Amino acid sequence: MEEQCRHEIMKTPEGKIVEKMNDAINKTIMDMLTSYVPEDSKIKVPALSFFAISNGSEALSDDWMTEEQKTQVMEHFETRAAPWKRENIEQFRQNVPYAKIIEIPQGHHHCFIKHEEMVYDEMRRFLLD
Repeated sequence: MEEQCRHEIMKTPEGKIVEKMNDAINKTIMDMLTSYVPEDSKIKVPALSFFAISNGSEALSDDWMTEEQKTQVMEHFETRAAPWKRENIEQFRQNVPYAKIIEIPQGHHHCFIKHEEMVYDEMRRFLLD
């Protein structure tokens, strides 16, 4: 996570931590995320899907974030990220009703590393069934 942060954020002369990504790249990514239409309903075989559920706390740092930034991160997770994740899970559940869905609490993008045993056990169980 620290290595990833070194590539994604920087410290301003005022000491504030901000994203390195420029607005054009950020807009392109956000446009893609908001316009993408999944084709999950085409899945006709058994499926296993992992969803990392985060409350945002793992994204906070007392070392390099102001209280205002921590509040903004938590507000983002509560008002945008969590509802978006719930919507994605429910959409996948509707589109692939026979899929096995695993929700990983306190998970993040690299859940297969942080929760290696759980992911391994669920994959093994799914493949044996």
